[in-house]
Amino acid sequence: MEHLKHFGLAREPFVNDPVLDFYFTSPAHDRAEKRIVRALAQGKGLCTVVGGVGVGKTTLSRHILDTLDDAAFESCILVAMPISVREGWLLTRLAAQLGVEDPSEDRATLLGQIYQALIAIREEGRHAVLFIDEAQFLTDPNIIAEMRSLLNLEYEDQRALSIVLFGQPELDDVLALDEALEQRVDHRICLDSLDETSALKYLVHRIQAAEGTSSLIEPDAMKAIYRYAGGIPRVMNSLADNALFEAHMADLLKVTLECVERAARELGVTKKKLKPTEAASNPTPNPALDLDSSDSSTEEASSAAPIVPDEDEEMFGADEAEASVVDSEEEAIALENPIFGEGDAPPPGFIQVDADPEIVAETTAEEEINDLFENIEKV
Repeated sequence: MEHLKHFGLAREPFVNDPVLDFYFTSPAHDRAEKRIVRALAQGKGLCTVVGGVGVGKTTLSRHILDTLDDAAFESCILVAMPISVREGWLLTRLAAQLGVEDPSEDRATLLGQIYQALIAIREEGRHAVLFIDEAQFLTDPNIIAEMRSLLNLEYEDQRALSIVLFGQPELDDVLALDEALEQRVDHRICLDSLDETSALKYLVHRIQAAEGTSSLIEPDAMKAIYRYAGGIPRVMNSLADNALFEAHMADLLKVTLECVERAARELGVTKKKLKPTEAASNPTPNPALDLDSSDSSTEEASSAAPIVPDEDEEMFGADEAEASVVDSEEEAIALENPIFGEGDAPPPGFIQVDADPEIVAETTAEEEINDLFENIEKV
């Protein structure tokens, strides 16, 4: 296409289809994958992966199936659709995936045929795995009963089949309809939207996977895509794709902030879902650093506190925040970063005040984002 040639891209970088070449391993997706693979290796019966629309559940399921060792697993996937999920759906579809010949219309007989197929797989030294995508649509009680029957199948004191359900948060409500099935969940994995650092890396990854340059989208435009999409990959793809075309129509070589804003208006997308740590502008003060406002404390601290001229009185609060007041012999001076002379020990009763972990995490993320943009500019 003309716009791909304009930007030097080999293919569309922001398609929403689960293209495995575009798979991006965020920390959250990596943790989810490792937990699922471990559960399958242990022969666990039922696992669930729950997440909102567009966070990457389908792509994760396809990626795991593509990377499972064929010598160790016999795997298949079914997609639940509201119009087709009814009594017999699960057993019939699974039998077809397992290659059952002449499947019976009688459910009990069909379950026996499936069991024989599972035994044959186990005798080959492999474990059968079934993934069900869009599992929130499995609301039919008969389907729930079929699933419970499958989980009851065992061979040589081990489960004959592992099932992993991928679905929206409503999946929890579906499982709650059957207490016996709900109690069989061995692992529940929650997949959330991307944080800012992962979102920016995701955009760069998609561009590079399409053989484009990392700097195709300007840094402030990338941040805008993240904030408009709330870190949801599917929305990020749609917004980035439209912004890319806006840049092409404006005969630009890079996607600018204005391109993203125009695309957002066209799509009817508004900025939303900022992470709490990114939305917070004022960190919570550390109680250990608060000053005692009593007269006696102020009098005792006067010898240690700096002398501040009256005209600079408004600056006193900032200096005062770095000091701590001793109210009695049992209280101690609290400093955030003490420096003692070589060989000197801290004074008796000294208390080390650790840095606020939320502030440290936020600072680390900001540094990582800055490093990312520096690397992009070098490419």
